[in-house]
Amino acid sequence: DLTFAHGDATSGGIFTLGMLMSGVDPDDMGERWRTLNVRDFGAHGDGSTDDTGALQSAIDAVREHGGSVHLPPGVYVTRKLTLYSRVHLRGAGGDATTLKLADGANSAIIESADFARFTGSRSIGGITLFSIRDLTLDGNKEHNKRGGYGLRLFGYGYELTEVIAFNCRNDGVYSEWGPGVSLPLPS
Repeated sequence: DLTFAHGDATSGGIFTLGMLMSGVDPDDMGERWRTLNVRDFGAHGDGSTDDTGALQSAIDAVREHGGSVHLPPGVYVTRKLTLYSRVHLRGAGGDATTLKLADGANSAIIESADFARFTGSRSIGGITLFSIRDLTLDGNKEHNKRGGYGLRLFGYGYELTEVIAFNCRNDGVYSEWGPGVSLPLPS
């Protein structure tokens, strides 16, 4: 009779079987797949403090093995955040968690790693197996006169659920990936 403790907040089942078959110790797997809270990295979420460093530090902390970054209710003022494969951003709901572009940032709020290198390249590169859920992206266009995106992605195999993007100088959500052929004009 096998019993497993789940440090990953899943219901077990296939994930547990996969852990067992992988040969990775369940304690090690729990360390590899974890949820971190941005407040533990110093984020305030008070609508005025620049939380960029704390938010990026939390994302970077799960980058190597993947994991989730939890953003409790609040307004997190930020400059561009870089998102990586297997990183999952989780807010507390679109009406509760907001990432607001800092005054004068003139960038994206969230941008996939190597976005500038891959965009327009028709490459099969880019990030994958990531998600963003339950939060609002406020582009703060009143204070970003030269530009501002909500989300800019070059990647595939991802999930966006209950994400609200508004008040962006440029696109709220821009996504690209592809080795495929071009669509005929007009598309």
